[in-house]
Amino acid sequence: MTLSDGQTRYEHQLAGEHHDHLICIRCNAIIEFEDETIERLQKEIAQRHGFVLTSHKMQLCGLCPACKDSVSRK
Repeated sequence: MTLSDGQTRYEHQLAGEHHDHLICIRCNAIIEFEDETIERLQKEIAQRHGFVLTSHKMQLCGLCPACKDSVSRK
């Protein structure tokens, strides 16, 4: 994945293993997470539209706690 600093990050991923990312737009911190509710909703949405999912990537971008706190102190 390419982040806001222009650097590309690679990660090793085993077959069948899946997770999504929270990415800080200020410091480029990455938090990996898994959420069964999100996975289920994605499948339901795809099914509703007659779409067969083969893969997906979810990246939620915003400010991490440290960057959020430093912005609010200014």
